[in-house]
Amino acid sequence: MIGRLRSLKTIDTLPSRRIFQAIFALEEAGGRVGFDEVNGRLEEADQNLLAQTVLNEDGEISREKVVAAVESMQRSEQQNLRVQLKTRIKELDRAGKFDEAIRLALELHALERAPRGRPA
Repeated sequence: MIGRLRSLKTIDTLPSRRIFQAIFALEEAGGRVGFDEVNGRLEEADQNLLAQTVLNEDGEISREKVVAAVESMQRSEQQNLRVQLKTRIKELDRAGKFDEAIRLALELHALERAPRGRPA
């Protein structure tokens, strides 16, 4: 799951982004990815956020819930990308930059043909 999370640009916009960055760094270094290891890499504000998240859970989170959450994030990210591409295509069309608009339209078409939840 860490690899799938790492590919999401959305992670960089979350308040918990530094927690994810710590997880990614630990995983990349081949270290154990546990609460203490992640917590030890964080500043106080992020430690508090991590602790709050862990304490608010009613026990262990199942793999199925994690997979569903990651897939939901992937779908949201793809939808946002589609909206951004459509907006940019309209802007380029209005500006008379037809070659670039066509290139982005092809990119949009490929994205829309890709199975939902999976990158094109």
